[in-house]
Amino acid sequence: MGRLDGRINLRKGNKMIYFALNPDGLLYNLGDHGDWEAAEETASNMRIDPIWTLNEDEALNWAEFILTEIKQTREAIKKVTV
Repeated sequence: MGRLDGRINLRKGNKMIYFALNPDGLLYNLGDHGDWEAAEETASNMRIDPIWTLNEDEALNWAEFILTEIKQTREAIKKVTV
């Protein structure tokens, strides 16, 4: 696997992994697709009406942001409670 901006690149050729955030808060893996339209079609076939469809780069960005925020918040709480 290659690297993309210091992150693991999961791409296979021109395809990317896409995800769908459902209104109930569940996140679904739509699989490898060449574009947004194909990913949206898969979501429709799965009877998912996503409020947000995101690709692997966006998913990695969100995951990194969330993990960083959790870590920083826990460290701040430790400093206050010590």
